[in-house]
Amino acid sequence: LRAFNLAATFFINFFAFGAHQPWPTFGWGRDQLGLVLLITSAVHAAAALLTLCWVQRTTPFHLLFAVPFFARLRPNLVAFLRVGWGTFGETAIEHFFYFTVTLTFVNRLGEVEIGAFYVLTNIVWALLIVPSQAVTNYVKVQVGVTPPDQAEYRRILRKAAVTNVAWLLVVGGLGTGLWPALAAFFSSSDERVAAESGRMFLQFGWAYALYTFTMLLDGFCFGTGHTKFIFFRSLATGTTVSLAPLLLYHAGLLDPNWYWVLGISGVQYGVQLALSALLYTRLWSQLFAAQVQPTEAPSLAPTQETKPPSAESSAERDRP
Repeated sequence: LRAFNLAATFFINFFAFGAHQPWPTFGWGRDQLGLVLLITSAVHAAAALLTLCWVQRTTPFHLLFAVPFFARLRPNLVAFLRVGWGTFGETAIEHFFYFTVTLTFVNRLGEVEIGAFYVLTNIVWALLIVPSQAVTNYVKVQVGVTPPDQAEYRRILRKAAVTNVAWLLVVGGLGTGLWPALAAFFSSSDERVAAESGRMFLQFGWAYALYTFTMLLDGFCFGTGHTKFIFFRSLATGTTVSLAPLLLYHAGLLDPNWYWVLGISGVQYGVQLALSALLYTRLWSQLFAAQVQPTEAPSLAPTQETKPPSAESSAERDRP
């Protein structure tokens, strides 16, 4: 499913924004960005529904209206909202500041910088963020199905962290050595856009690396059902990092350039990782505080020893 979503996102962006011959493309611009995001989300949702139907060997109608979930709708919804409200709130906050700060500042840039920003985010999302999401889902599932155990949780997180670091090295090597070819595939009509996006990657690629580790810690919080940590982290980050530049911009005291755009993202990802590590440490202490209990003193009462029945007693019992 992840592979399909990655390919679908790539081809939707390719045919929507590309200008490649002889492929028929729409040649859309930033004014159609919202429509492209809507189409992409609809395709991803349809793919997830069809994949679930295929795994369960059922139809979409039966899955939506005849599954046991609706037999106990109220308790299931309560259980879902108990875990899901944190991620829903976090998503709402992230998208609010993305549309009001990041896109507002991006739209103030020049044509080359705008094109370079979208080339950068498309390549980084496809090569780095989506694979890291797969590792995050591994953490969610493994932590969710594993009873609280420090050694097992450490093994899961260590495996995910090593995998993430290894993939970061691969993407870093590809971006450093093959970025002109990758960027030219998205912006073959303008070499300036490809060159500018490469410079952005070299200067601010580290910020996306920090974001992948934040995703791993979010996966642990989600797997344990403590999504409130994710919500409060995003709320604190948005109000402390993104709100001040937005107010300065509307007051006419800030003229944003692309350093501001990616710089705010870099600071935001750094603060998010620091807060996530702090909240993760607190959550870890809460999960395993109950396991650190004083051991009971050994009892001095004599124990009764149970002896197996002898052959003679068995014979007496079986004699008519």
